[in-house]
Amino acid sequence: MKYFTKEWAVLCERCGYHYDLTPSPSAKRRSEDYFRKLYQEKLSERLRGQSERLAMSDEELLGGAFDGPLETMDEEGNLHPVSEEMGEEEYRRLEEHRQAKKRALLAALRRERTPEEIEASFRAEWEERMAELSAILPQEILDQVADIRVLALGESTREVKRAITRFCRRNEAKVEQANRDYNEYLDRKERRYPPELLEEYGFSDWSVTGLAWTGADLELRLREGNYEGAEACAVLYRSAEVLEQEEELVGAQWLAEELYPVPGGGFECHALLRRGQGEYFYFTLRAASVEIKWDR
Repeated sequence: MKYFTKEWAVLCERCGYHYDLTPSPSAKRRSEDYFRKLYQEKLSERLRGQSERLAMSDEELLGGAFDGPLETMDEEGNLHPVSEEMGEEEYRRLEEHRQAKKRALLAALRRERTPEEIEASFRAEWEERMAELSAILPQEILDQVADIRVLALGESTREVKRAITRFCRRNEAKVEQANRDYNEYLDRKERRYPPELLEEYGFSDWSVTGLAWTGADLELRLREGNYEGAEACAVLYRSAEVLEQEEELVGAQWLAEELYPVPGGGFECHALLRRGQGEYFYFTLRAASVEIKWDR
C-alpha cells in the first residue's frame, strides 16, 4: 500500500475525539463525587434514549436516509437518477438491496434491551473509551487531564478540548490528503482502467467470507454485512500471483484498496485488512485481469 497504509489506518483512529467533548470547569480537578454524578447522568441519558428511540416513527429513526430515488454524481458534481444508467432488472435488484439494508437497520434500531443490558453495554463502551484515550492521546495532553474517567464520559476543560481538537484535526488533514493523493493518481491513470472496474472495485468495511483457487485463478468472496439481503460478490483475479499476505484473509474486514495498472497488462492489487481488533495487515497480488461478479 502506498496511500492507505497501516499508519494511515492508525491516523483514522485518531480523529473525531473532540466532537463530543463538552467543556466543564468541574473537569479541572479530580473529584470522586463529580465523576459518580456524571457517570449516573450519562447512564440515565442512555436509558432514556431507548424509550425515546422506540417512540419514534420509522421516518424519524432513519432521518430520510432511504428517501428518494437512488442517485449518482457525474464529473461536474451533478446528481442523476441511477435508473438512467442501468437496465430495469439491474435497478430492481439494487433497490431490493437498499430495502433489505433499510429493514436490517430498522430491526437493529427497534431492538429493545433490558436496563441491565444497556448498563453493561454503557460500561463496556466507557471502559473501552478510557483505554483508547490513554493509548492514543499524546502524553502532553494526558498530563493536562485531571481524570481520564471524566474525559471518557465526554467532559474536559476548555484547554484540554482545544488540545484534543488540534490533535484530531492534524490527523484528519493527513487522512484526507492521502485520499486526495490516491484519487489524483486514479484521475491521471484513468484511461488504463476498465471503467466498470474503477466504479465497482471498492469494498471498504466489507468482510472476506471465502477464498478459492482454481488453477492460477483466485476468487475472493466478499459481503457488505451480516443481515439478510446484504450485498455480496465474488472478485476473480485471473492468473494471480500473491506478493504479500501477512494473515489469513477469510473472516477479516476489508478496509481499503489500491489498484495499479502493470506495464504489459494486468493489475497489482493492494488491500488493507484487519481481523477483529487485531493488527492491520496487507494483502497484495498481481493479476492478469480483475472481474467482479455480483450476487444480484
